[in-house]
Amino acid sequence: MIKNRLKYIIGIFFATFIIAAVSGGINVKAALKPKVRETSVTLYTDSDPYTFHFTNLLAGSTVSYSTSDKSVIKIKDSLAYPVKAGKATVTISIDQHGKTYKLKVKFKVKDAPKAKTYTESDYKKLAKKQNDNLKKTAEKHNNKFYPSERDRVKTTKELDALLADYTKKYIAFNVFIPDFSILRSEEEYLEMFPYLTDFKFTQPCIYQDTMMIDIECEISYETKLNWSERTLINAIKTNDTSDLDESGKKLYKKIVKLAASLKGESDFETLKNILDYVSLNVDYEYDTSVEERYNMSYALEHGMGVCSAYAKLYHFLCIANGINSKLIQGQSLKAIEENRDTGHLWNLIELNHKWYHVDATWDDCYEYDKGYTKKPYRYFLIDDELMKQDHTWVEEFYPKADSKDLAIWYSYLEEYPCVTGKKETLRFIKEMAAAFRDSDDTEFLLEFNETSYSNETYYAVSKYLKKLKKEYGVSYKSFKYESQKSKLGRIYKITLYK
Repeated sequence: MIKNRLKYIIGIFFATFIIAAVSGGINVKAALKPKVRETSVTLYTDSDPYTFHFTNLLAGSTVSYSTSDKSVIKIKDSLAYPVKAGKATVTISIDQHGKTYKLKVKFKVKDAPKAKTYTESDYKKLAKKQNDNLKKTAEKHNNKFYPSERDRVKTTKELDALLADYTKKYIAFNVFIPDFSILRSEEEYLEMFPYLTDFKFTQPCIYQDTMMIDIECEISYETKLNWSERTLINAIKTNDTSDLDESGKKLYKKIVKLAASLKGESDFETLKNILDYVSLNVDYEYDTSVEERYNMSYALEHGMGVCSAYAKLYHFLCIANGINSKLIQGQSLKAIEENRDTGHLWNLIELNHKWYHVDATWDDCYEYDKGYTKKPYRYFLIDDELMKQDHTWVEEFYPKADSKDLAIWYSYLEEYPCVTGKKETLRFIKEMAAAFRDSDDTEFLLEFNETSYSNETYYAVSKYLKKLKKEYGVSYKSFKYESQKSKLGRIYKITLYK
C-alpha cells in the first residue's frame, strides 16, 4: 500500500513537473517567420525537379504551392518541374503556429544547351586558346630544365606517336615541345584517345626556346588513376569490358551493381545517395604503410582509404550513373600553412549544365577545432568561392563552379533558428526576452544563427543586451558567438536570467 501510494505521489510530481515545463517553455522557432532558401532559381528544360528548402519551418506546418504559369513550371509532390523555356513565380503558402505566411520563388527556365559539334575551325580556335593559356602559365614558372632529346618532339606527327605510346605505359610523363603550333586542342586529343577521362597540359616551364610540359591523364600527384582504373572507366562509359582482365571484370560488375542501387529519382538525389554511401562505408586510412590506401578498389573492398580513394570511388559511381565527374587536384590551405607538401583530391560534378565541388573526404572527417566531427553536406555541391575558403587549386585547368543554387548547407540552417540582419535580429531578441519574462523559467539559453555574418549586427546586439534589464526586467550573464566554418552566419549564444 505504501509503495503504491509512493508511486502515485511520484507520478503526480513528474506529471506536474512536465506540465509546468511545457506550459512555461519558450517556443523559439515559432517566433520566427519561415524562409525559403533560394528566392531566384535558374533551371533548364532537362533539369531535375527542383526541391524547395526552408528554414524556421515547424513540424506539422501545412505547406501548399501555386505557380503563375504551369506551362513553364509544374508543381507535383512539392517539387518544381521545368516544362519549357520562360519565367514563372511559385507562391508558397505556409500555415504555421496560427499564422499564414506567403513566400515567392522566381524561376527562369532555359532551353537545354545543344551538344557542341566541333569543326576544324573550332579546333584551331581551341588550340590557340590552349596555347595562350600555356604561355601565360609558363610565365609564372621560371624553373630551368635541361631538355631530354628522347622526349623532344618537333612535329605534330611525332607528338601524336609519343602520346599514343606513353599514355598506354605511364600515368604521367614529360614532353619537350619547341614549337607551340604542333599542339592539338584538348578536344582533339580526347577524340584520339577516348580512354582518357582527362587530358591536361600542366606545369609548363621554359628552357631557352623549348617548353617542357608535364602531361597527366588525371591531374594529381601520387593519387593518379592508374592504367587499370582508366581502362575500367572506359568500360563503364562504353559498356565494353573486352579490355578488362578477370579482376577488372569483377570490379566492373561490382561498381555497376552498386551504382544502380544508389540511383535516385533525380541526379541530385543520386549524388546525395553516393555521398551518403561513401561517408558511411569508407574510413580514413592513417597507416602510411598501406600502399593500396590510394586506390578506389581498396576503399570499396576494405572500407579504408585516403582522399584519392574517396574521390575515385565517388567518381566511378557518378560515371556509372551517367553523371559527369572530374577529379580535381589541389591542396588544403591548412597544409600550405603548415608547410606540408601534400596534395588533396576531390570531385567536380556537372549537374543541370553547371559545375559544383564535392569533397567526400572532408565531408566525412573534416577537422574542426576539437578533433574530427561529422558535418553532413559541408562540401556537397558547393561553388568555387566557398571551396576556396580552405582549398586551393589551379583554377584555369578546371571548369568554373560559380553557381550557388545547389549548395545544401541546410543541416546548418535548420539546426538553429535563423535571422538575417540587424533589424530582424534585434526584433527576435526582444520577442524572446518578453517570452522569457512571462515564463516560469529562471534561466534561458537563447541560440540562433544570424545568417548575414554582419559585424554591424554583432555590435548592435552587444549594445542592446545592456538595455534588457530596463525594458524587460531580465538580464544576461553570458554572450558569445561561434563563426561557422562555412561563413554562412554566426551562431549566437546568449544566456538570460531573472
